[in-house]
Amino acid sequence: RTYIFPFIEGNNFFSIDNIFSSLPSTSTTTTMSDEQDLKADPNWKRTASEASSPVSSAMAKRPHTDVHPSPVLLVTNIPVGYTNAHLTQALSAYGPVVNVRTAGTQKALAEMQTVDVARTILASNLMVGGHPVSTRYSQYQKLLDVASSADVPATCLIVRVTNLGHPLSLSILHQLFSRFGRVLRIVCFMKQNFLQILVQMDSPKSAADVKTSLHNVDLYTGSCHAEVEFSKLTEVNVRQANFRARDFVMSPLQPGELLPTQAINPIQPPQQFQQPQQQMYTGQQPYGMMGGGHFQANPFSGMNPFQAQSSMPGNAVGQAGCVVRVQNLTAEIQLDQLFMLFGVYGDVMRIKQVHKDPSQALLQYSTPQQAATAIAFLNNIRFLGCNLRVSQSKFPMVHLAQDTGATKDYSKSKIHRFKNPETMKHIHPPSKVLYLHRLHPNPTAESVASLFREIGVEPEGVMMFEGGKRMAFVQLKDVEQAAFCLVALHNKLDGGSYLRVSFSRHNTITEASG
Repeated sequence: RTYIFPFIEGNNFFSIDNIFSSLPSTSTTTTMSDEQDLKADPNWKRTASEASSPVSSAMAKRPHTDVHPSPVLLVTNIPVGYTNAHLTQALSAYGPVVNVRTAGTQKALAEMQTVDVARTILASNLMVGGHPVSTRYSQYQKLLDVASSADVPATCLIVRVTNLGHPLSLSILHQLFSRFGRVLRIVCFMKQNFLQILVQMDSPKSAADVKTSLHNVDLYTGSCHAEVEFSKLTEVNVRQANFRARDFVMSPLQPGELLPTQAINPIQPPQQFQQPQQQMYTGQQPYGMMGGGHFQANPFSGMNPFQAQSSMPGNAVGQAGCVVRVQNLTAEIQLDQLFMLFGVYGDVMRIKQVHKDPSQALLQYSTPQQAATAIAFLNNIRFLGCNLRVSQSKFPMVHLAQDTGATKDYSKSKIHRFKNPETMKHIHPPSKVLYLHRLHPNPTAESVASLFREIGVEPEGVMMFEGGKRMAFVQLKDVEQAAFCLVALHNKLDGGSYLRVSFSRHNTITEASG
């Protein structure tokens, strides 16, 4: 008989006598590499007899040479930073991929459609991102045989977001998960270089839809890669409501209330490796994996406002998710007013009033990110006596019409706010407190108040910045009045400079002064 020793388990060193007493009577050769790789396979289950011995948990395992051919492969030595989506892309070159599941650090289980496909992979040199990986048969024939508690349908999910190239806020995440059902609780926190999110949905079906649709999907094109798994928790515990957490059962959203837009995560530089090609969901196939091992990148019925693609300022070429629909308009609301209001949250390229229904208009933004931000902040805002409804449009772009009164092109406007992408970090929900800068020289509270009186509004308060700065906070009666003043005063020529007006992050001047 041939044995390789010594063997160490935990902090215990076992003598030769201990090892021989626990070994099977038949001749067996077992190496440490065999032990470690098989231990990483979550399909492997210890029998009662195996669990009875402190050393047999490792030594009594069958070596991988005894494992029967299986369509399920254990893949090890996966390069750091590469995800299941990258592995799926590499495996799909050999044949259809049924399922891929993480099995530990730099390890994964991959189920191919047939044993022949798996055998072909074993006979080849599988590469992931140009790096060689190790493969072997798993001891189970299907991944679905694993009775893991993480696979049991539940209402709580753990979402891990890596490659954080875009800011994620509680408002964006709530909007994202709400596409699949009612969100009960959310808790977010940073762990090393990734964002971890605990989210509780209203039903197992809603949670399953989130997992199926968002697992191994980039929330933004090329960044914010999400991996979704069921949690063992029965309820997400929210200790304190803040910009990272909210209990929507104990503290439900009130009409007109907006969630925090402060970024939870720091922005990371883009990953150097290339994300696999992903397909747009067309509505013709169920959520989740599509043919050929590709993952659907769009869980929102053919348009994903979170897939922000790069767009040069002034570019009016459309892409999915850039157009929003505005409803409940009155004849008094002009296209230029919509441009000013919606321009607070992105660069509006074109606006078109719907010919068959003048109470509706289509607005095209420069990027899907800006469109999604506008929907999150301006839906249900009250403006000039109307409660505006803002939603995603099915159209990728707004086409110019011959009737110039019904369609306007703003792609070359000089007053776009977001020529510098960093400006997106400084936007805030609609508030009754406005922030004014680039005021006339030597401004006073009285001179600032007179600007508002010229448009028929008496401000409730004005707070000037100290040190002679040409900036001020102005508090109005409510958000509706503040929105009207913003539209009327932004870019107004004031003392030789063009006034800039935006919503403040404060709800009162007292809060701003504190």
